[in-house]
Amino acid sequence: MNKAERIKKIREKTGMNRKEFCDYFQIPYRTMTEWECDGRHAPDYVIRLLEYYVQMEKLEKNKDITNKAKKTELESDNSDLSKYSRIYDDIKDLQPEETLKLVTEAKDEEEQKFFALIGNFLLQQRQKQVIERNLF
Repeated sequence: MNKAERIKKIREKTGMNRKEFCDYFQIPYRTMTEWECDGRHAPDYVIRLLEYYVQMEKLEKNKDITNKAKKTELESDNSDLSKYSRIYDDIKDLQPEETLKLVTEAKDEEEQKFFALIGNFLLQQRQKQVIERNLF
């Protein structure tokens, strides 16, 4: 599945139209349109963050009982998803530069990539806040 299909699938899982999705995630409408139409490509980390956020915030609509059972089973088995969810809850209030220390001290490459992803996400969130303060 290419990036455009992945982005569209993520949005469709939420049941939101493109405008609602853009407003919710603060993504410019034109950017989202170009990502979905394969005019431009979303960075891999953005796609992973959107997938993670949609799943963690339970934004997916029309989940059937089987999917809920699978999710419960995964969480009860101490899956990577629940592990990283707990880690994210612990570090989401850190400053982006503080996550760099976590990256360097990570146990393995997977954890290192996760901390780097969160650091990038936090940095973008802070940048958006600064931009919003300067615009309004």
